[in-house]
Amino acid sequence: MANRLDLDFSIDSNIERTKLVNEVIEQLDNPTAQELETMSNYILYGKDPDTQTSPVQRKEIQIEARYSPWKRPVEQSLQALQEANQFPESYLLLPPISRKTKKFDRDYALTKAPPHIKVEFEELFKEIDKTELICQLYDNIDIREELKSKFTPEEIEFYQKIADDLSPYRALKYKRRLVELRKAQFPLQDFFAPQITQRTPLIPLQVSSPIFAFEPVNYITTKEIGMTPLSVICQKAFQPLNTLIPSNFTPRQIHFLKKFLECDPEADLTFNLSDPDSLGVLLLNYQHPIISYYIKATDLTPPQAFLLDGRIQGIPLAKIQIELNKKFNRSHRQSYLSTMFRQQIIPKLCETVRLHRRLLDALIDGPRNFQVCRLCGTTKLLDDFYFTRSKRSKTGFNNVCKTCVRNRELNRRKK
Repeated sequence: MANRLDLDFSIDSNIERTKLVNEVIEQLDNPTAQELETMSNYILYGKDPDTQTSPVQRKEIQIEARYSPWKRPVEQSLQALQEANQFPESYLLLPPISRKTKKFDRDYALTKAPPHIKVEFEELFKEIDKTELICQLYDNIDIREELKSKFTPEEIEFYQKIADDLSPYRALKYKRRLVELRKAQFPLQDFFAPQITQRTPLIPLQVSSPIFAFEPVNYITTKEIGMTPLSVICQKAFQPLNTLIPSNFTPRQIHFLKKFLECDPEADLTFNLSDPDSLGVLLLNYQHPIISYYIKATDLTPPQAFLLDGRIQGIPLAKIQIELNKKFNRSHRQSYLSTMFRQQIIPKLCETVRLHRRLLDALIDGPRNFQVCRLCGTTKLLDDFYFTRSKRSKTGFNNVCKTCVRNRELNRRKK
């Protein structure tokens, strides 16, 4: 192909080079990828009027050149990077999850509590207020108006004398006692407030006007899936992930699947399985077919699967540590196992939930969201989970799936 670019390399200014490139682009008809890269490099090598240097000279950007020692790194999937020996696992650590602590509602407790619990609450609240007042008087800070209104001026003067006589050690004991008293409010509330008991299966809800015939199976409504009671089409949607392809669904099933996903479950009956906090609570409190489905669909390592199975069965972490280290010849501590559960297993399960939702949405949208791998011939979702991105492809993804790329690389290394 003849060179259609008429670039003047005697121009040094990046501003003038940009103007020239704009004129060339207006005259070109469908520039190729190589021509676009040449024009972008032409601009990047231009010098700034102020510093008289180019971004390449300042090493702000690296460009692959004929005689340059720097070469463009080969793009690899995250799974391939994880399998590399020198891959630092610290890159995969999730940011700390911020949890908002709820303030104890005294009005709600006094309204809902039975008479014998209400008496204990009133005595506990008086002790908390007295201890908090002494601590604030000792620290010489402004007393809250709400707290101040509960005491007379004579009582405040009396507690002021107590605070003035406190030593630093005694003041610290008062502050620790205040923390313990506030914690004691919640166990009392558990006597009458509705609580989620451990390992109690959910009760099937009675739906007055179902869309399709429901099976008598327990269910959990999920925000991510928008799930309703397990019907025939729902059970079809919860098949193995590799079977969720257009050829396995009839147009009628796709129609019912669309209705199934459009159902809006009640907010108070919804668990968001794509959220790590919600999924972590359900894993440790419920043994449910849907949670088991996502566990089977997730690619967990044998130690991770062993740890997850032990946590679900309620086995103490110390016992899991001993059995896991003995079985897999490891030397993991309890702190590392806890980190593995929270920062490796839970995120993997959440990603499986999100992938399941993307698969169901793609089934409704049509076969254009799926692609057949050139090597293994398997139909898979056109997604970052299955294929690496490629700028040269029309679909934006490589025509070989990640599994085949990984197997091909492993075979090449063995040779």
